[in-house]
Amino acid sequence: MHRIVLPETRPASVGCIEELYARLGASQLTVDADACAAASRDHAWMSPVLTAAMPECARAEVVVRPRTEDQLAVTLAIAYAHDVAVTARGKGTGNYGQAVPLAQGIVVDTSRMEGVSDIGSGWIEANTGTTFTRLELAARETGQELAIFPSTTGSTLGGFLAGGAGGTGSIENGMLWDGYVSELSLLPCWDAPEPQWMSGGPTTRRPCSTRGNCHGHRSSEPLIGARSEVWVMSHRRGGLSP
Repeated sequence: MHRIVLPETRPASVGCIEELYARLGASQLTVDADACAAASRDHAWMSPVLTAAMPECARAEVVVRPRTEDQLAVTLAIAYAHDVAVTARGKGTGNYGQAVPLAQGIVVDTSRMEGVSDIGSGWIEANTGTTFTRLELAARETGQELAIFPSTTGSTLGGFLAGGAGGTGSIENGMLWDGYVSELSLLPCWDAPEPQWMSGGPTTRRPCSTRGNCHGHRSSEPLIGARSEVWVMSHRRGGLSP
């Protein structure tokens, strides 16, 4: 049986967890063993191959549930300061283990960062934790519908964009990287994270995949389906169909 090659573990230290509590408050995180175990798994259990290959040690020490972009930025800054691994999570409906914290550390549950910000002709702007059920309802109130959506409509926007490829609507409208996203706001995992807005269009620069030394990027296309980049999505604007 093929075993997953684990990255170097960077667990959340006592000092890291204490700082998270001090700066975010107890309502925004948990270290409960059962809650951490549940947040450290996705629907990879549907595959007997992945189930057998997934190591038991791939479990977060703390789960953070930010509600705002500012709280997300604080979480990433603390993780950076303590050299702790971060795994972003939506609803955990992915089938391939993308939400499993192979390096341990912090799981950032983005599902509370939800809500539709704005909507116009052919586009909708929403936060990363917004479910596709809510997005579709908002679109239909304006006589439109989502151009593409996953089979698991309870999935979050950020989770689908980071871990998906296509879905219902792809035969007519293409894949996620075929103009479905016009803008993304992302936060890098560094000492003072600030939102980095990326627009769709030709790829001009690849995002870095190592801790620190990140630079601004102009295009959102390299980040669609980029499951392991050191960025956490906070906001998105993308396509609707009439």
